[in-house]
Amino acid sequence: MIIWLLSITAWALIGYYLYSHRIWILYYIWTAVGLTILAILLLRSSVVEYAVEQWTGVILHYVLGWINIQTYVFDKAPGTVLVLLALENSWTCIDIDIECSGLLESCVLLGLLWFFPAMNWPRKLFYTGSGLLALFVINLIRLLTIVIIINTGGRDAMYVAHTLIGRLVFFFLVIIVYWYIFTRPSLEKVRRTADA
Repeated sequence: MIIWLLSITAWALIGYYLYSHRIWILYYIWTAVGLTILAILLLRSSVVEYAVEQWTGVILHYVLGWINIQTYVFDKAPGTVLVLLALENSWTCIDIDIECSGLLESCVLLGLLWFFPAMNWPRKLFYTGSGLLALFVINLIRLLTIVIIINTGGRDAMYVAHTLIGRLVFFFLVIIVYWYIFTRPSLEKVRRTADA
């Protein structure tokens, strides 16, 4: 507990120093990365992590049921979904942990967003809610893509589905979210300043 308090205090003091001396790029990097790391460490093995994993697994289960892919949610482990592969007529375990739940990316979004200097707090709060919801949906799309590929191609398609295609789908969609949250408002602000 003492290490936590010292870490948070050091992070906050250095962030305050950079902010008060208007060293903006270092302030943004320090506070955004620091908050991301602290949030990940704080949420690891927490009730929030288990809830996100469980909701992701349950929603994935129901959506896969709508497209006739048989699944079973394993109640004893949050985020564990068993998927019946059509080709091999056997069960494959999809384990939704902190990496597959979108929680890491949500912490990164919060770090980048909450200390973004070119945005006011009402807008930050709006983008916090909509951004977290968008990341949750994007993560579900990634998991659906992976399961559909594995269901069609069998276990041999696992590496390609998870490591390549799933990540490409996820990162492409996250870039679109980041465009709407960070890039587009910044460009509009620059355009308004140039027109004035």
